[in-house]
Amino acid sequence: MIVDKKKQDQLPAPIEPEVNVTVVDDRYQTEQELIAGNALEDLYLAVSKVIKDLKVNPDDPNSKPLFRTVKWNMGQLNRIRNSKHNEEYAMALPLCLIHFINVYWNLGFNKIGQAYAQMRICYVLNRLNTNDDEYQTEGTRVLKQIIEALNDNMTNISPLITRFQLSYWDQVESFDRGVQQFWITYEVRFNDYTTYRYKKYTPVYLVAPPFTNFSDMDKEHNTDNKENVVRPVEDAAIFTKEVPNVEPEITT
Repeated sequence: MIVDKKKQDQLPAPIEPEVNVTVVDDRYQTEQELIAGNALEDLYLAVSKVIKDLKVNPDDPNSKPLFRTVKWNMGQLNRIRNSKHNEEYAMALPLCLIHFINVYWNLGFNKIGQAYAQMRICYVLNRLNTNDDEYQTEGTRVLKQIIEALNDNMTNISPLITRFQLSYWDQVESFDRGVQQFWITYEVRFNDYTTYRYKKYTPVYLVAPPFTNFSDMDKEHNTDNKENVVRPVEDAAIFTKEVPNVEPEITT
């Protein structure tokens, strides 16, 4: 037996309040330039940040930082060791110094330069009993910690860097000066787009009658109040004109 189902009273749809929406013309949107200012500076800042985040105990995020000083290497360590009076600022050990050598540009075309360099990371430990069995290989453990940290943070390195490859590690050869000085060398390659950018840029609105005319522009952009240009579509659609087929003159 078929029983007619009772129709439920349908409630009217709620009326949404009107909201005034300002429509922005996409034609006049400006984009921010995604070009770094200095590839070497960006690389140093990225690498130094990674090294500053290293911990004495890698498994404990609350552990103390491994390096107490991380600076750009300007020879300050050598000046401290080779002079009787320390005229430099205080540098707490362990420390890490970073600098670049053999920097050269391979090509320069249209203000674009491809550069090569060696990034040298000098880390100095503060242990005096280096001959003890448990500490004599401490430099290699720190080396492994630095390399793994840099590998794990490759995405944070500037996108202008096209090559970042470990090449050398030099261990301490003498303890005469009282510090354990180790060196890590990376081969780096980067593209320098510093000068390849818009300078003295002025926005220009292109009008191509009859497809686009001055009436298509907003009044605020048509500051000269130019009127529409009358131009037949047939004339505007012609890209090339027919050239008569003229046979070349042959001379003997």
